[in-house]
Amino acid sequence: MGAKPAPRSPSSGPSASRPITSASGVCCWCEDYQGEISVNASNRYSRRIVDGQAEGGGRQRRYLLQVLLKSRRIRVVMRYKVVGFGSTAAEHIQLAERELVSGVASWNGKITIEIDDPECGKQQLPVEFEAPLVSSGQHYTVELFQTVPSSLDSGRPHVTGDFKMRVDWETRAWTFSHEHGHCFGLPDEYGYSNEAAEQIVYIRPDGGSDPPIDIDALGTAGSGPDVTIMSTHSQHRRRVRHGYCIAIEVQQLLTRRLGRTIRCKVVRPPT
Repeated sequence: MGAKPAPRSPSSGPSASRPITSASGVCCWCEDYQGEISVNASNRYSRRIVDGQAEGGGRQRRYLLQVLLKSRRIRVVMRYKVVGFGSTAAEHIQLAERELVSGVASWNGKITIEIDDPECGKQQLPVEFEAPLVSSGQHYTVELFQTVPSSLDSGRPHVTGDFKMRVDWETRAWTFSHEHGHCFGLPDEYGYSNEAAEQIVYIRPDGGSDPPIDIDALGTAGSGPDVTIMSTHSQHRRRVRHGYCIAIEVQQLLTRRLGRTIRCKVVRPPT
């Protein structure tokens, strides 16, 4: 499989809004910015608490972030390379690629971030997700098995700390959507043990923390009031907290590049 076209470079495009000049003469929303994100998501975006103790460990995550101020949108680009193992055939790879792209696209229109610039005021930008399929230069390698070996995280589809997504031939769009959430920094919102009391604490872009979420053992809640795409199979609900990790990185990128303190918050979906 040959390499697919590289993601588009930031540009104003035909739908770009007109520039605005602030009272002090700053040209507002005049430039586009991008950066490769490579971070440890543990304790940066969220914390898992088990029996009252915060867990350690690392969740390395990476992607390309494009903040397109001219055209008022944010783009998260995750380059994926799908690799088959064992008796995996070309048709299995092609199906996995289609389901992966569909799963990633399910995030579009689900998150909007408000950027608050002390010079230029506020703008609300929707977040778009793209998944270019490549043969090299990937952010994540999707390892495709007939059945994920039981020696690899109990044989379940999962994302590793070394930029691999392991799935099987039966993996479909919903699971890819859930696993893609891990790739840009979201944790599982279900417990890993029937014996321990487990919670997730999300970290907001302002540096504070949301109240702890009590997560059910092994994701068995099914239809509770706060089940989400990160907690329960076949659920599609997103919450404001699922955009915090993107808002954190947008805030830091713009603050660094503009040389003034930028504040971001997630305004969609509603809580």
